Amino acid sequence: MNGTRLQGHLMRFGVSLVEPVRLYASALQATKRSWDAYHFRKLDTRDRGEAWRLLDEVYVGTEPVNVCLGASVYETRLTKKESVEAALEQRVSVGVFHSDSKGLVAMAMGTIGNSVAECCGKYESRLPLKTRQIKQLIRSIMPPAGLQQFVKTGDAFVVYNGMACKREHMGGLAQQMNIRFEDIARDAECNTILAVTTSYFVQRRAAENGYVTIKEIPYGSYVDPITNVKIFRNMPEPHRSISLIAKYL
Repeated sequence: MNGTRLQGHLMRFGVSLVEPVRLYASALQATKRSWDAYHFRKLDTRDRGEAWRLLDEVYVGTEPVNVCLGASVYETRLTKKESVEAALEQRVSVGVFHSDSKGLVAMAMGTIGNSVAECCGKYESRLPLKTRQIKQLIRSIMPPAGLQQFVKTGDAFVVYNGMACKREHMGGLAQQMNIRFEDIARDAECNTILAVTTSYFVQRRAAENGYVTIKEIPYGSYVDPITNVKIFRNMPEPHRSISLIAKYL
């Protein structure tokens, strides 16, 4: 049945194709307007307060390792302190602001190369147990002194330290941030992005966006070197492993 005959049949029942087409066009325009409401820019040290508030609100309650261990906001802050501060100082981060709230609603943070200092050295033993356990897990999958082995000799690289997004702003925003984060990496003359992923959903999306897995540790078999216990034996499905992934630009 061609469009004219279909329109004729629909008109007999008081239905017009004009209205659905108009609504579809309006939806497209609304989508464009909604993106126009977002402002993307690099974050720096002046954004420290908002960056930490977003992490406190979003990251602590959703990131699988923190959730499984029951880490508090304070313990998570201690875990992320070096990477967040370095990301803000180096301006290797994308922040997203919404015109209605005027505040930071999402961000993707990174650091260049091995520039994140290891926490406190001899003072690390004074940190809370859960903070030390998370740090040990990250070192197991991404040893700070050995990252160069995963990139071409002489190449600079960026470490993607994580993303946070308020729930009400999800839906395409992560992809927009990833595009801009890759642009920042290229501007810094980095040819590789390395990232540690703890979530099945993030790992799946990363694979769809061209990332490859170069190292993986199943949660069920990981033994915490501090307590000699399998601390992630109760990790909820579908999260099965922590992975080191890479994208070569």
